[in-house]
Amino acid sequence: RHITRCDDIEKLLVKEELSYNRFSENASFEGVDVLLLNVIGELAKLYSAVDVAFVGGSFNQTGGHNPLEAIIFNKPVISGPSIKNFRDIYGILTESKAAFVVKNEKEFYEKLEKLILDEEYYKEISKNTETVFNNQQGALDFVIDKLRKVV
Repeated sequence: RHITRCDDIEKLLVKEELSYNRFSENASFEGVDVLLLNVIGELAKLYSAVDVAFVGGSFNQTGGHNPLEAIIFNKPVISGPSIKNFRDIYGILTESKAAFVVKNEKEFYEKLEKLILDEEYYKEISKNTETVFNNQQGALDFVIDKLRKVV
């Protein structure tokens, strides 16, 4: 989300000995550990290529980012505790077991490991994402209907 940080992230990837592609040069995960998104406007599309989405801005006081960008592609979401910008959405997603709000790094890795290693659990959670997304459609029609009654 902050492409100005790409050079710093690239240094960290080198330090951690992780292979990577810069999206603007090679938009492929093929043969690399990390695809470094260094352009604006492509993040939502990349959720379709992942198994599990970590939605950032949630382990600091940023307030989190929109988990629906991943849910659209039936991808389970893990987020940190700072979700004030999307509290209502996370309420629906966590209650439906389509997303998980973890308190710390340990919980993050435990949930990620469960989703990656337990195929049946992953299928169940992915199905939950599809169900909750389908159940929430129609919000625009609902709002328009309410507005018509007021006008």
